[in-house]
Amino acid sequence: MIAAFSIARLPAIEFGEGALERLPEHIAAMGKQLLLVTGGASLQRTDHWKSLLDGLEQIGISYQV
Repeated sequence: MIAAFSIARLPAIEFGEGALERLPEHIAAMGKQLLLVTGGASLQRTDHWKSLLDGLEQIGISYQV
């Protein structure tokens, strides 16, 4: 397993366990609206997709896919 770490300022690139779960808080630090751009539909077919959208909704981030 890769230990959690981040590099760069903007855009920040997050790696490691829990990175996807921390994404809503990173987004919230930049604003309240989000454009989600994904490749194909592979992410949208996973449990991670619902978890991400739930996290965004919980902290009041509006989004378009």
